Amino acid sequence: MQGGIALASLVKNERCFLKVVDLSKCRLGLVGIVSILEALRVNVFIEKLNLSENALHEYNASLEFVDEIGAEKPRVYDPKGNCILQLSSAIANAIHLRLLDVSNNGFSVEVGERLFEAWSMRSRCGVTQSHIEGNIVHLSVEPKQCCKLKPLCCTRFTVL
Repeated sequence: MQGGIALASLVKNERCFLKVVDLSKCRLGLVGIVSILEALRVNVFIEKLNLSENALHEYNASLEFVDEIGAEKPRVYDPKGNCILQLSSAIANAIHLRLLDVSNNGFSVEVGERLFEAWSMRSRCGVTQSHIEGNIVHLSVEPKQCCKLKPLCCTRFTVL
């Protein structure tokens, strides 16, 4: 977790001009993932970010349906507090990001779809796309499509 916060401070640095960052399997934890994504609000250079396999054993959010004022509405049950809300907000605000991989972090398909809603809510100068299936959660923007070539997309994080 501390490593994710330290990396986030590096990403916020005005001298960080990286375009592709692969932080898969770094044991950042969910808080670290959120910290890195929140740092992208400041860093406009990073276009591709791989945060896969960082919180798999730490977190497992599921979707439940709650009756509120006579209507069923989906709500994320989050035993870790507001992590999904924070993650969604950070994804929405990282508008310069063109490709995000948050696969194999214990997110359900429903949570992946919620993250895609956040990804799609802000203008990203292209058509937003998702590949959400099982443990795979890839979010991308045309023309840098991740999932048109699914075998390449899903087997490795490639530099375009």
